[in-house]
Amino acid sequence: MGFNIQAAIDAAFSALDAEIATQNTQIVDLEHQAELLLAAADKAKDELLTAQQTLAFQLATIDDLTVQNAVKASEIANKKVVIADLEAEVDRLEARIKVLEAGTTPPPPPPPPPDPEVPPPPAGTFPPNASNTGVPAGTVLSAYTGPLTITAAGTVIDGKIINGSLRVSAPDVVIKNSQINFKGMWGVDGDGAKNLTVQDCDIVGPGSSADSNSAILGSGTFLRNDISKTENGIVLQGGKSVVKANYIHDLLDGGKDPHYDGISVQGGQDDVLIEGNHVTARDTSAIFIKDDFGPIKNVRVIGNYCDGNPGYQIYSDARGGKGGISGVQIKDNVLKKGGYGYLSIENNSPVISGNMDLSGKPI
Repeated sequence: MGFNIQAAIDAAFSALDAEIATQNTQIVDLEHQAELLLAAADKAKDELLTAQQTLAFQLATIDDLTVQNAVKASEIANKKVVIADLEAEVDRLEARIKVLEAGTTPPPPPPPPPDPEVPPPPAGTFPPNASNTGVPAGTVLSAYTGPLTITAAGTVIDGKIINGSLRVSAPDVVIKNSQINFKGMWGVDGDGAKNLTVQDCDIVGPGSSADSNSAILGSGTFLRNDISKTENGIVLQGGKSVVKANYIHDLLDGGKDPHYDGISVQGGQDDVLIEGNHVTARDTSAIFIKDDFGPIKNVRVIGNYCDGNPGYQIYSDARGGKGGISGVQIKDNVLKKGGYGYLSIENNSPVISGNMDLSGKPI
């Protein structure tokens, strides 16, 4: 009995050893297959990388060819222009030779068509200039001996030479036909004065010798004044104003950081007419509209002549944030292009029509 058990155990171990050997063989085979698969994967990875590099090179080559083709196309276009010019020159020379051979004088070539021009304004009226603004010719002036601060309503100053700044604090004051030479901030300071009128005056500021603000500050009626040598020409305050046929030029200031504007509208205005003025601007603008100090309504900028070298001739800019701008009209003005353009419009929608540049071309 014991012999049979031992034989069975030995047989079982032999079978187990055989099974283990078989499994070891299979494991070796699997490891070999795994090595083959890894080698194949590495090869495929290398082939993919090579293909990507080849594709990148091909794409770069295509880009280079595209650029080269564009350059060649541009060169071809330029050569065609040169060829056309040469052909035209050959035709001209051939015609000249024929004329010389025939012994006749060729007719002169037709002149080029003229650039469109601004229709001539009525003689002596537009644009305003030194001959038709300021103190009228023949006016006899006398020294002004009255107060520089005007407190009496309805005061009229006529035909005077005024050396100094006038401060107007009364309503219905009229200053006309006078020469005003000022060295301070304002030529006529009408801050808060109602219905101020300044007309037919020569107003000359300090220029570079002192810091100034404007020739006229206030609201009212400002007509045919010749203004120069100040930072700003006319600065309007709140309410209604008419600014018409003034000549503003040679703006100059002795301050550290001047911002030159011919006519300035910066808040609180309602019903303003800016018409037929001649502003030779610099640095900033000829006409500046911005809600820095309050809302602005119903400003008509019509028929002005703006030249000089500002950034823009006319600003209508509602980025001041103090009430916005509405009802602005910019019509029939003649504008020289500024360093950045003719008009700067921000955050408002003025009516713009009929404006032209100095050659008469529509803007």
